[in-house]
Amino acid sequence: MRIILAGSLIIFSTLSFSQNIFDAGLIGGITTSQIHGDAIGGFNKIGFNFGAFVAADLANNFSTEFDIYVINKGSRKNPSKWDPSYWSIRLNYIEIPILIRYKYKKITAELGLSYGRLINQKFLANGLEYTPDSVRYFNKNEYSSIAGIQYHMKSNLSLNLRYSQSMWKVRSFTFTYPRYYIFAWQAGSANAVISLSLKYQFGEKT
Repeated sequence: MRIILAGSLIIFSTLSFSQNIFDAGLIGGITTSQIHGDAIGGFNKIGFNFGAFVAADLANNFSTEFDIYVINKGSRKNPSKWDPSYWSIRLNYIEIPILIRYKYKKITAELGLSYGRLINQKFLANGLEYTPDSVRYFNKNEYSSIAGIQYHMKSNLSLNLRYSQSMWKVRSFTFTYPRYYIFAWQAGSANAVISLSLKYQFGEKT
């Protein structure tokens, strides 16, 4: 929580006082996610992300970016002809990515790491909320890797596409047999998220 508060202070101080040094703005969009290890394939859980960012130019078209936003993650099983049951796992995080970026003309590639703090978690089955046994609960802290690409549009808008995945298990419980994991410490559940976001930069576009 101290990390989140410190990150928020840095973001909003930068937005208010440092726009001549940093590029700053808002980021928001949609997410689609799944949980590796839940025995349900597919990015069926739809959500959103919204927050703010600051970025600083480095050398030779490189830059760095710091974000803080709320993001929805989780998993969803939709009913089908053969199986009418429905269930959903809803996870809400405050996430703080730190990225290194390289820009070529209107395209920017980005790689980075992220810390996520779980705000709440909800489990639904056939429209009703239920309380699972403790082993199925998710950890409060998550550490993820991120890869993305960004297209710089007209004005101060950019379109950003990212993929992120947990680097360590976010809970010990899994339906997947452990031999499918490359490393023993990965055995468990892991978040995987694809996000498509719009970014609006304050001030003059650089």
